[in-house]
Amino acid sequence: MMELHPPLGGETHTALFQRLVRELPVGRFLLYWPFGAQRAGLDVEIGFLLSKLAGGVPLDIRVLIESGTRAAGRVVGGVFESVELGRRTRYYQDLVEYRCPVVEWEDYEALWNAVLQHGRVAP
Repeated sequence: MMELHPPLGGETHTALFQRLVRELPVGRFLLYWPFGAQRAGLDVEIGFLLSKLAGGVPLDIRVLIESGTRAAGRVVGGVFESVELGRRTRYYQDLVEYRCPVVEWEDYEALWNAVLQHGRVAP
C-alpha cells in the first residue's frame, strides 16, 4: 500500500504508514512471512498494528507463514514458535493472543489461495 502513495513533504516511512492506515479504508492486513525473510520494517509495522489492537481498534490481520520443509514458524497449542532460531519474533505471539489467524502455506499456489480467501472475509 505504501508504494502506491508517496510520502508528503518530509514525512517519514513510519508517519506515512500511520497516515495511510488512518486515512484509507484499510481494515485488513496480510503479514507475509517466507522462510529467511528480512522483517525489520515489518516488525515496526506489526508494532503499530498491535498498538491499534491494544487500543480496541478492530483490525483483520492474517499472518501468512511459510511451512513445510522451509518452515518459518508455526502455532502449537496456542503458542507461536519461530523455527528460525535467533530471529526476533516475540510480538508474533501477541498476534496469536489477539486471535489473528496464522495461515501456513507450502507453495505459492497455497499462498495465493490464502490471499484470495482473505479478500472474501468481512473485517
